[in-house]
Amino acid sequence: MIIVLFLLFSIPIGLFSGWFAWKAFRVGKRRVGWGMCWLSLFSFASALVVALWVYAVSVS
Repeated sequence: MIIVLFLLFSIPIGLFSGWFAWKAFRVGKRRVGWGMCWLSLFSFASALVVALWVYAVSVS
């Protein structure tokens, strides 16, 4: 149950941080934009790792 909640919340956080990074780049806040890009990448990568781990556990 906790893993499903993590997956449900990490994907919207990644989408929001990607959107916020895009807006920060348009305004000229490059450092904030890069930080939010990294947060978005980390959020999507961790969701992918957790999803693959759950798939591997459920298949075997």
